[in-house]
Amino acid sequence: MSFPKFHKISEQNIDRIEVKFLKEQYKLLLDRNKCTGCNICVNICPKEAFKKYTPEGPKDLFGKKVIYKKKRYYVPFVEDPSSCVFCGLCTYLCPFEALKIESNGKEVNPEELKLVELEAIPKIEYEKVKINSGEEAKVYLKGSININVEECNTGCKNCAEICPTGAISVGSEVFSKKDNEWEKDLKIEIYPNDCIYCGACYSICPTGAVKLHIDEITYSGNFNSPFWDDILDKLKLKGS
Repeated sequence: MSFPKFHKISEQNIDRIEVKFLKEQYKLLLDRNKCTGCNICVNICPKEAFKKYTPEGPKDLFGKKVIYKKKRYYVPFVEDPSSCVFCGLCTYLCPFEALKIESNGKEVNPEELKLVELEAIPKIEYEKVKINSGEEAKVYLKGSININVEECNTGCKNCAEICPTGAISVGSEVFSKKDNEWEKDLKIEIYPNDCIYCGACYSICPTGAVKLHIDEITYSGNFNSPFWDDILDKLKLKGS
């Protein structure tokens, strides 16, 4: 019998990958009910193990894939279990605690990860807020968001439906007169005080109309600059 052994399993609402060594076993679990599709895990994974789910489907006018309004289409996944090194960075930075690591059957507290103990990354300073699902989310990102109505040509309302805090509202189409011609517009409202800048709206927008800029990540303590600086760049690039 050869080791390590890798497995990928999907049961009910939990996706799980695991690796078994002779005396040790590690698991990474993703709770699809808690996942919002923000894709922070996709962006910051050092091994690029997470993939964004982009199903084949009808194209919009810009030639980009339309993301269907079904939850299974925006939950990320690990295509190759052997690509994951179970470092736990994704569990540490997931705002919705949808990811967790288990070591030999015991859940690992994200704040007790080796990455934190060895000061490869700093301590994330966050506050918790209640979201639409009744769960709590960790807020450690700050920035700005706007939606370019001219680029929002599908009127899919995905951004409003996926937003975990209700920070985006897309109303019914309205008609306005411009240059003596009637044009159809979307009524879009953003409530900045409710936004936690997770990036779910940015990730699911099929036309690139959502413009999300991450200006600040709140953290403290000592850390390894080269490694953490790279993670910061990936967090900020997500919405640029």
